Amino acid sequence: MLGLPGQDPATQAWMTTLLEAIGDANDTCTVARYRHWDSDQQPDVKFEAAQIDTHSVDLLVGKSLGTMISLVAHKGHGLAPERAVFIGLPLVAYSDGLRDTLREFASTTPTLFIQQTADRTAAYSDVVECIGDCPQATTVEVAGSDHVYSDIEELRAIITGWLAG
Repeated sequence: MLGLPGQDPATQAWMTTLLEAIGDANDTCTVARYRHWDSDQQPDVKFEAAQIDTHSVDLLVGKSLGTMISLVAHKGHGLAPERAVFIGLPLVAYSDGLRDTLREFASTTPTLFIQQTADRTAAYSDVVECIGDCPQATTVEVAGSDHVYSDIEELRAIITGWLAG
């Protein structure tokens, strides 16, 4: 499993906890650490996408900024996971080209989208509209508007149910 957390350094520990909750003892879990966490630089999606080992990713889990990095790594570096989970898509930061890449990705890769009803970076309804009729996409709405997704147990149940189904 590969976890690509959000912009805030605290999401690295959050992602590690989530991957441990959905995985088992035999799973190898890697959680990215971003360069901007150790500097005053702004996040660099292209740089971070180039750092990803794109080989043999069974399950990709991206949160917010991590979803953007995932798509750039897919388009530019051949990242092709077996399945993906995107949590908290920040559509307000997506260019039209990245939205196109998102739809292309969701058309070919089984992808679970988990979005808060009124997420401040994109409401659930905005994500559904953006994805459109992608055959491999599953969307799940969760309550909230803070873009935090702190209920690990709820996320675990949604993700493991989707993986089993």
